[in-house]
Amino acid sequence: AWEGGWGIRLNGGKAQGSTQTSKKLTDLIAATGELTLEAWLVPASTGQDNAHIISYSAGTMARNLTLAQSGSNYLTYQRIGEATDSNGEPVLATADDPLQASLQHVAMTFDPVNGRQIYINGERNGAADSVTPGLLNTWDDTFALVLGNEASNDRPWEGVIRFAALHNRALTGEQIRTNFAAGVGERYFLPFYIGHLIDQPGAYLVFEVSRFDNYSYLFAAPYFINLEQDIVDTEEALQGLRLGINGRVPDVAQSFATVDTLIGGEGYSEQGETLSRLGTLLPVEQGQENDEFFLTFERLGSHTNVYTDPQPLPLTPNQYGEQPLPGLRNFAEINATMSQLTGVPEGYGEVPDTYQRLRAQLPSEENIEAFLTAHQVGVAQLAIEYCNALVEAERNNDASIQPLFVGMNYSAGADTLSQQNWKDWVISPLFERMVGNGQASQPDRDGVESELEDLLFNTNLTQCSSDCVERTATATKAACAAMLGSATMLFQ
Repeated sequence: AWEGGWGIRLNGGKAQGSTQTSKKLTDLIAATGELTLEAWLVPASTGQDNAHIISYSAGTMARNLTLAQSGSNYLTYQRIGEATDSNGEPVLATADDPLQASLQHVAMTFDPVNGRQIYINGERNGAADSVTPGLLNTWDDTFALVLGNEASNDRPWEGVIRFAALHNRALTGEQIRTNFAAGVGERYFLPFYIGHLIDQPGAYLVFEVSRFDNYSYLFAAPYFINLEQDIVDTEEALQGLRLGINGRVPDVAQSFATVDTLIGGEGYSEQGETLSRLGTLLPVEQGQENDEFFLTFERLGSHTNVYTDPQPLPLTPNQYGEQPLPGLRNFAEINATMSQLTGVPEGYGEVPDTYQRLRAQLPSEENIEAFLTAHQVGVAQLAIEYCNALVEAERNNDASIQPLFVGMNYSAGADTLSQQNWKDWVISPLFERMVGNGQASQPDRDGVESELEDLLFNTNLTQCSSDCVERTATATKAACAAMLGSATMLFQ
């Protein structure tokens, strides 16, 4: 879908060029041996993994160049001579989790001397490229340029692409910072004539205006200028500048209401006189073709207009009595906390899909009195998914996940492990990681461990007559989910 602030919003679909028109990318870039992939992006969330934002490729295993998202990091795949395979691996990943679900400027440069470099919002990221720079003579000109997915439709990315460019040269750091400072989207200078109010023909107040998104306009950096005079000797008072739209002055979004200055005189130059560095948002009401804007002033020159701010509603006594001090983590805080406690990244495996499915079922506010049974069910389901991912990673020796149940033998049957084994390998590690010691307020260790022992040993969870090896993993996941989804995680 088209985005009001310029760009496209991707909701699981893609925008794709033909292989014939995409061929020019190979022709132009291979001729210089260097490139810059530049984009202004708004990722929908930091929970997306293996999501391809911009790709010049043929599918999941063959590409010339790709910018992708993995959790809170950007990845770049690029085919470089014999130094990488046909899929552009090894990848170059950003360091320090710079990706945010907000507007970001991203630039990836490559040249045969410096190799691949990544810049986020004008600053070079600390990512170190392990690939030796080389030539781009192995690029395939039969691939297609794709935005928001792969040519094979199985690497969807959700978010907004407000700008995308491929340069057949490596931009310098200074050039990238210049592009970042320039911003993105079409901007207008919107002049309001005030010459008749201060007896100065050619006098205007000018705003820099752009569409911020589908719902609002951004008014920023107002300044005073006289288009008929290079020098303005007289000074005129300007106070309480407010913006109006369609015949009314909104009570909110009046960032310039505190302006109190003199325009003209020594502060004026032929480039104009800046009034404020601030910006504010006004709502889109009738569309940019029909919305009309005007200005009001508490004082302009000899004219005054007394403006009375709306009176806030009086505070009423608390009708619900004393509120409880404990609160709950909301849906985003629950997801982040479970990730920290288990060591499983938010974008790992099936975790992001489970979270997106359950997000509406998790608490949306921190008020403990708003907690419902359905919330607890959602917490339990998310805890089960995180613990399932953790145990399966340990069983498969996934080095990207730090093990929690060190010493657990997943090849042994559940009925062959002693109670002491379960206590040492499962129960104690769960308490140490998810409850800890020495907190000002925490559950009693004996009580917590007693509950976990009852779950494992008194419900026949560790007993089995067949498939006992699988029961070992199942019992470990159950104990983990019971601890992870408990009030020790939920309360704050």
